[in-house]
Amino acid sequence: VIHCETPSGTLNPIKEIGKVCRKSNAIFISDSVSSIAGTTVKTEEWDIDIHLGASQKCISAPPGIAFMSLSDKALEVINTRESIPTFYSDLSIWTKSWIANRKMPFTHSISNLYSFREAVDLIHEEGLDNVIKRHQKISQAMIAAVESIGLEIFPKTKDIVSPTITALKTPEGIDSNKLVDLLWRKYGVLIAGAWGPEISGKVLRLGNMGYGANPHFAVIALAALEKALQELGFKIKNDNIVGTFMEKI
Repeated sequence: VIHCETPSGTLNPIKEIGKVCRKSNAIFISDSVSSIAGTTVKTEEWDIDIHLGASQKCISAPPGIAFMSLSDKALEVINTRESIPTFYSDLSIWTKSWIANRKMPFTHSISNLYSFREAVDLIHEEGLDNVIKRHQKISQAMIAAVESIGLEIFPKTKDIVSPTITALKTPEGIDSNKLVDLLWRKYGVLIAGAWGPEISGKVLRLGNMGYGANPHFAVIALAALEKALQELGFKIKNDNIVGTFMEKI
């Protein structure tokens, strides 16, 4: 199960899903790449057997490192299953080498590991709880700001909004591709659309992850978004998107 579903900017209820998996004795695998260090995630308490993360996104290290945790139940399944036709991706090789000897079974990217370590150290310096609160604060202020000019968030209810990404409904009459292109070409602000048969062209996404979850970047993005929308003909409800953000932050 993907915890933070980035195309829609929503969080799946992995805490509740973990309870269901525990009752049925199913192995629960969660992809939390876009949520770890951006919102609360409790591996053991939520009965996550295989928990996946990565160095980029909220941790703010360069891409290239994937990490995971394995429960005793997951380890038992891995070590007792029939061999599979793979080598590098065979977790039994990794667990035997790493758990027994704390050694990498293959050559790894040392520069990526150093970068990852530094990013994690910075999170520890700020404090994980403070990092999560920062993401939540930026997210709430971003939502208030975009709603103040007449935009709507894409998630149906705010209780499922991911604090690591602000997903907006593309305003009626606005071409999402033109808006994304204008923001990048004229203002140097990079936002994204979404993909999939139901939301392609209908959703705009502003990332507030890791180092990017701070007022400096948010103000620049919001000011540019307001100007670009006006240039494309969108009627702004209240010409104070930055002011609203600063009031809420």
